[in-house]
Amino acid sequence: MAVEYWGKAFFIQARSDFEAMDVLGRAKALPDCHRFHYLQMSSEKLAKAILFSNTPSSETPEFTHTELVAALQSVKRNPRLRSAMGYKKSTHFARYVDSLLSTAKWVEQLAPSVAGIKNPNPEYPWIDMKSGYIQIPANNFALGAGIDPIHLARFEGLLRSVIHHGIF
Repeated sequence: MAVEYWGKAFFIQARSDFEAMDVLGRAKALPDCHRFHYLQMSSEKLAKAILFSNTPSSETPEFTHTELVAALQSVKRNPRLRSAMGYKKSTHFARYVDSLLSTAKWVEQLAPSVAGIKNPNPEYPWIDMKSGYIQIPANNFALGAGIDPIHLARFEGLLRSVIHHGIF
């Protein structure tokens, strides 16, 4: 399937990555790093889908790994999504989204290009500056590594709603 707009292409891939994240989350034998890797990738692509929704294939958008917070800011103004999530007042929905922006920022920081070699990420080994030892995501990237599980669940719920009710 080919599409005419970058946003639609990113949306389709984000949905697939999110489904992979769900499968990996249910696979208890796998380390958490795999689930977080797909959370970061699906979030990033969903952000690009939102921001590039009307960008035709003839234009190449500029890609970065830190667009999630900006995309969620625009989601606050989506009446269809607000209604689908059961919010009657736009101010309540905006507060809900705002409450998840710090989690979105944390997810953005998971991208290896943002985390660098000195900060944890779920994809590549990094060096722990305190010990001087190289850390391996499969061994050292557990749920709760710097994020509140309740905020994480709410953030995933928002992504799920955007994917199921969202912009396309």
